[in-house]
Amino acid sequence: KGVLQLSRRGLELDYNPNTEIIPGIKGRIEFAKTIRGFHLNHGKTVSTFDMLNEDTLANRIIKSTLAILIKHEKLNSTIRDEARSLYRKLPGISTLHLTPQHFSYLNGGKNTRYYKFV
Repeated sequence: KGVLQLSRRGLELDYNPNTEIIPGIKGRIEFAKTIRGFHLNHGKTVSTFDMLNEDTLANRIIKSTLAILIKHEKLNSTIRDEARSLYRKLPGISTLHLTPQHFSYLNGGKNTRYYKFV
């Protein structure tokens, strides 16, 4: 129930570095990769820039936990179906193999109190 409220309220967003071959310039140009790939001949550069997205550690932990619940055979089928439905609502978030260290990396961001509850 908490995850559903969180998805309605808005998941945590953060800036993540992204490297792409793009027409023109955006962010920091990766000169070595641009020259090595002959991209300048086509009017393109290899650029690294920050993109705002939902693929944060807190959201990855939630999605990975839902994946574990979906695979748990002894779990009530209703709960498993709810977990599957919530999992599908998080398409832009990657999963990870959860370890205790992942939980210790969570910092005190503005949504942290609600994430701790979830």
